[in-house]
Amino acid sequence: MAVAVEDGTGPKNYSFEEFFKLWLYSGTFHSDDELEAKINAMPGLAPEVLMMLTQRRLPGVLEILRLIGEVIRIWLDDPSTPVEEPPSP
Repeated sequence: MAVAVEDGTGPKNYSFEEFFKLWLYSGTFHSDDELEAKINAMPGLAPEVLMMLTQRRLPGVLEILRLIGEVIRIWLDDPSTPVEEPPSP
């Protein structure tokens, strides 16, 4: 998925990964002045669209992190325990 957004330097096609990085480092959880400036330079509803697209994909990302945590917990309890293949997202 790619979305064309004017970010103050001209139109740019952002992938979900780029959107997520912009959202994550624009002051939401971490701060990167350059990425925050890109968000602030976006006209109109672009920052809201960024948030909407990120929130739409976030549950899948969190589920993957939950599965990774579960595998780590199993291995910490007993490193010889076989771990089943996780379901496909």
